[in-house]
Amino acid sequence: MKTRRHHTKSRQGCKQCKQRKVKCDEQKPQCNKCKIRCIECQYPTPGSLTWPDGHHGLQESKYSNAQDVTPPPPNGSLALLESMKNICPDSSTLATDNKAQALDHESLRLLINWFTSTIYTVACDDKSIHTTQTVISKAAMSHDFLMHGILALSALHLADQGDDTERAKYSTIALHHHGRGLALYQPVLEDINASNLVASLGFSSITIMCTFALSRPMKRAKTLAPLHELLNIFLLIKGWYEVLRVAAPKHQTGSISVDGSIEDGPEIPDATRIALESLHELNRVEGQHDVNHDVDFHAEIIDSLALTLKKILARKNDPHVLGTWGKELPHRFITLLMDHNSFALVILGHYCALLHQFGAAWWLRDWGCGLLHTIWHNLDSASKPSLRWAQELVGIEDAVDV
Repeated sequence: MKTRRHHTKSRQGCKQCKQRKVKCDEQKPQCNKCKIRCIECQYPTPGSLTWPDGHHGLQESKYSNAQDVTPPPPNGSLALLESMKNICPDSSTLATDNKAQALDHESLRLLINWFTSTIYTVACDDKSIHTTQTVISKAAMSHDFLMHGILALSALHLADQGDDTERAKYSTIALHHHGRGLALYQPVLEDINASNLVASLGFSSITIMCTFALSRPMKRAKTLAPLHELLNIFLLIKGWYEVLRVAAPKHQTGSISVDGSIEDGPEIPDATRIALESLHELNRVEGQHDVNHDVDFHAEIIDSLALTLKKILARKNDPHVLGTWGKELPHRFITLLMDHNSFALVILGHYCALLHQFGAAWWLRDWGCGLLHTIWHNLDSASKPSLRWAQELVGIEDAVDV
């Protein structure tokens, strides 16, 4: 009687091999089996917001690598709280054993990396660095959810710098810490007060950076996953600012800025101004051909994008300014993006040019290029020429057909 040959299971294999129930060699970006079959090879990504399962390892975000699934619109005024509740299982078991835990060697390494390296990659100027080193880090000593967030972001930073083995190791560690931090943070959202506001601000900002880092697209992405992930990030940003709008006026935040606003910067460069004017003209043409196209509504969206660009020009070293556009976007426009509306995608394609300008930030790397590529690939042929300015700025004008 023949015995079954034993083999080691492939736990990090691609989706195609898992569907065929064959062992994957885990070669990236394309495993050998998919290469031989000449099919697209997709690896499960950690997703934007993930939680430890407790019994079966780490759960994958329900939006990661999703081609046909769109994230739901927020429920209620506190979008961030609702987003947390939607993605969070019963977290009581995760939040009960965190107090007074001693740092293990790996966590100590993450903490050292945070103070010696990561801080300087997420803070944009000397003032921000000082605030992060003192105010935020001090708050983490009293709030475990913020400490876990710091460790998660530090782990992602190490993952970004390492080889494939280190990347897999520290991504898993980051997911673990982020999940525990989110479990502890959920009840805090329901009771923002003077004692936890600074920690809440810090953790919310870290959550957004972690989500960008965890869902970074490939440079030549073609699936709609990057779009869905960005919409999820926009909802988080909107919810974060809603929490600030409600809580910040009631409490002092010290040296932490909570309004997210800055003064208008210098004039927009001529080429960019012409591109925005062309976008306005296209908006008017759309209105002439489609009675359902709301010209005034889309004009406001384009104007808000121009304002975001002026803010970026005023603070060139601050990638966090990018989030101000997501904060201002009405849910109606996000719904249009969810429905893959062509003109909404063209506007978002222009936003990709802004994302690309901050590609030096490791947690934003490849977002501009990858998202623009996936928009172009899924856009109707009549709308594609409208992305020419963004393509030239991002530098993919000769590679869009690949």
